Amino acid sequence: MGQFPVERWVSFAWTGGSVCRGICIEALTPFYSPDRGRPSAPLRVQAAVLILKFVKNIPDRAAVALAKENLYAQLFCGLTPAQASILPMHPASALSQFRARIGVQGMALIQEMLTAAAQGKSYRRADKIILDTTCVPLDIHYPTDIRLMDRCRREILRLIQRAKTFGIETLYSTYARTARKVFVSFSKLSKPSQKTRRRVHRKMFQFLRRNLSQLRHLHEAATQAIGRRCPKDKHAHLLLKEMKSAIAKIQVVVHQQAMVRRGLLHIPGRIVSFHKDHVRPIVRGKFPLPTEFGPKVLFALVKKRMHVVNVFNNNVSDATMILSSLRWFKSTFGHLPKELFADRGFFSRQWVKWLAFLHIQPGLQPKGKNIDETTPAYRRMVRKRLPIEAFISLVKRCHGLSRCRARTNHHESSWIRLGVAAGNAHKAFFLPKRSTGKTRKPPGVIQQLMAGF
Repeated sequence: MGQFPVERWVSFAWTGGSVCRGICIEALTPFYSPDRGRPSAPLRVQAAVLILKFVKNIPDRAAVALAKENLYAQLFCGLTPAQASILPMHPASALSQFRARIGVQGMALIQEMLTAAAQGKSYRRADKIILDTTCVPLDIHYPTDIRLMDRCRREILRLIQRAKTFGIETLYSTYARTARKVFVSFSKLSKPSQKTRRRVHRKMFQFLRRNLSQLRHLHEAATQAIGRRCPKDKHAHLLLKEMKSAIAKIQVVVHQQAMVRRGLLHIPGRIVSFHKDHVRPIVRGKFPLPTEFGPKVLFALVKKRMHVVNVFNNNVSDATMILSSLRWFKSTFGHLPKELFADRGFFSRQWVKWLAFLHIQPGLQPKGKNIDETTPAYRRMVRKRLPIEAFISLVKRCHGLSRCRARTNHHESSWIRLGVAAGNAHKAFFLPKRSTGKTRKPPGVIQQLMAGF
């Protein structure tokens, strides 16, 4: 970030720091107990380090190290160099524990703080909205049926081993080594034939179905053996809960794989990941990844600021999102927009007539083969829609939306919203603005301090 003027980083530090200082303490205090446990790092420091993580698109360890080393980051966190040197935040676990402590509500509060710092003015006069959707891929392997069945089989083996620690007899022929050998041998093949895939799929399906019946029997035996200990023993209660959840999930996987074996490939609600069973394939039709696995996000660009309208786990049609977007705009800004622009995925003749009835100028890119794309009106409409494409590219490249690395399912939406808020702050404070005057060059000492950005 050394190529940007230092004054912009200082203004971001002062403005964002004032927002954290004024709101963060009062908003995040209910998540902590004043008299229980060891005192933690100041709430403003933890929230500011989390914001720096998304603004800079760096890992947790690097964000904590940045707060300890850089003077401008310390200014944003409200720390002196002496306090930063003894900052009580562990690089590996501090931010993870902070996110788990505040949950989704706390993450939403921090996102509002960062958006308020980037906004800087009222949006009551907003009269134009630009819509677009994209997929934010999750941090999972590219799913295949054989890998999914092997993952389910390994989960069953893990639960069987855990049951042994409670003294439950588990004398089952799991064929673990044979199944592992079959899967590893198949994984080493660069281009397996269709016949080989069907053969390995049949074997893995038989292994998984046998292990699932063993897990059902084990769950019944464990309920009789340690069921009475659950009110006092939380580990026993957790084991039975994990068994019940795994049985329900693996039963669905086995049923869907049986349909795949019969040749039914279009299965609604198909599970592609064991830990993130809510993930569905999002078909985009764009090179180089026509299909991505993650939530589908509806973005709205208002007054050069990006907003997350909604997050979907299914591949919802874009044409059904206009009504929800208008409701969001009305609840946020108090009135309906005067203009609405979107790409051809949102186009529908009924929506065009309905928007005209509401006195909203429809800027939906039309579909069809007889569309003249060389007319000035068409090119003007496309040009007005392009800023949201540039903003989505910015947050995907620079603020972590190219891969959502949230481990828990309820934090995925928070990750996306914080990344968008960081993009708003980056655009408000760091991107150079057009001006006729010359920008004052920072002194050499400050250039050296900013060399790490």
